[in-house]
Amino acid sequence: MRLSSFITNNLDAILVDWVAFARDQLPAAANMDEAALLDHGRLILEEIAADMGRPQGDDERQAKSEGNSSSASASTRVPSRSHARERERQGFRIEQMVAEYRALRATVLRLWSAASSSVQIEDLEDVTRFNEAVDQAIAESLQVFVTEVDRARDLFLGMLGHDLRGPLSTIASSA
Repeated sequence: MRLSSFITNNLDAILVDWVAFARDQLPAAANMDEAALLDHGRLILEEIAADMGRPQGDDERQAKSEGNSSSASASTRVPSRSHARERERQGFRIEQMVAEYRALRATVLRLWSAASSSVQIEDLEDVTRFNEAVDQAIAESLQVFVTEVDRARDLFLGMLGHDLRGPLSTIASSA
């Protein structure tokens, strides 16, 4: 069975492992329900499977493996971008979010290899395309996650500067 078909046909089994892994990401996941832990997992996998089915040239393959796909959408509604935004808001650290993708990659490949009785030449192409799609999703997630962290930091520093202005001006006047 082709890997993209396997992903589509086994979404629920793959997502069980996704949720189990996300549940172990403490302290952020300590009080999260299954829906919050699942987050955009189904949409990310569906996007990866769809991407694997689209034709792709060597240039696009190289760009995608570097996280610079020309076919990647800049929309904020891309599942990997939405996932990163939500994980940042839930208090996940950046390495925890990336670890989710590593676990997802390992789970899909482990389940697929266990379900396959023989290896075909197309399987190498499928694994390559899958890894490229996961790498693109990671790159998109990282970009959004870092942007969200920077925005929160800038907001905090702005509030801190504003709150300190009054006391510091009083001290300066007294001096």
